[in-house]
Amino acid sequence: MPTPYDIPVAFSFEVRIPGFSNEGECSFRDVGGLVVKLDLETINEGGVNDYAHKFPKRAKYNELVLKRGILTGSQLVTWINDAIRNFNFSPKQVYISLINEQKSPIIRWRVENAFPVGIEIAEFKAQDNSLAIETLTIAYDYFVRTG
Repeated sequence: MPTPYDIPVAFSFEVRIPGFSNEGECSFRDVGGLVVKLDLETINEGGVNDYAHKFPKRAKYNELVLKRGILTGSQLVTWINDAIRNFNFSPKQVYISLINEQKSPIIRWRVENAFPVGIEIAEFKAQDNSLAIETLTIAYDYFVRTG
């Protein structure tokens, strides 16, 4: 039985976006952007020269960055193009999980109101023996860790 001190590996993860196939469509090489920080307001008090008062403001979330090999006929790219080219947004929940050997989630993050804001295609180089990679950038309101 795992203890709270069993640290999961970072290379065994899955991404699920309801409405898209999880076999291939949501298979990503890299996932990043699960970052939250509080903005701070700094107030200088007259006569106090050795420090400034800091007060917390809102939480600020980074954009989600997903990298994968380019797929032909991708529904996910259609969702992205619909947002970027047609300005037609349909926010979705995104689930990111660290999984064990049985593919059961150990830790899960639920990303709320996610919508695409960019796609980047990696350089094509005749001298490299590498995959064609696309980077999907997704904005979201917030995320919650569960499990």
